[in-house]
Amino acid sequence: MTIAAAVWLLIAETMGFATGGYLAGRLRSPAHDGVIGETTFRDSAQGLLVWAIGAVAMAALAGMLGVFAAGATAHVTAGVASGMSAGRGRHGGGERP
Repeated sequence: MTIAAAVWLLIAETMGFATGGYLAGRLRSPAHDGVIGETTFRDSAQGLLVWAIGAVAMAALAGMLGVFAAGATAHVTAGVASGMSAGRGRHGGGERP
């Protein structure tokens, strides 16, 4: 099930970026001063730029989430280690009272 979810996430992200890039390129205000090839290039460049910004934003968000998760895990681990050492000191080296 985890593999299926990962594949679905990858496909959804790819389709979302592709659709956003396509719409950004197609909905750009027309430039009547250029030839057809130049207009097509401008549309494609804008779509690619929107796609790239979205990909970088998602990578940054995923990176920040990873850093936050690592910090939270370290905080919980330190709390558990602190609690275990306090418990051993109270009971005389881990022996039962």
